[in-house]
Amino acid sequence: MNGHSQDCDGHCGWNRTFCDEQWMAFLQHMSCIDGPRGCQGVVADRASLSDSGMAFPRCETHYAAYAERMGQRLAAIRSRYPSSAPADFDPLAAGERWDEDDPWP
Repeated sequence: MNGHSQDCDGHCGWNRTFCDEQWMAFLQHMSCIDGPRGCQGVVADRASLSDSGMAFPRCETHYAAYAERMGQRLAAIRSRYPSSAPADFDPLAAGERWDEDDPWP
């Protein structure tokens, strides 16, 4: 099992205490992409809020600021581009569908 002790709790081959210590040591070597100025808390890969599936290393403070900033942007985008068609949307007049799952007229 990865050359580690057999005292594994089933997660990774290490005993839980050793595993947590190693993980925290690894996280401490990551650099916040918004830092080092103003960094506070643990730096970890944190998911982007844009649904890209990507993750970037950020400290807790910078991730909270990013989440607030992106929350405002995403709200503005959703208000301009709602997920469902407005009542006056006519696919025949527009020559296109609102959503790729909508049937073609």
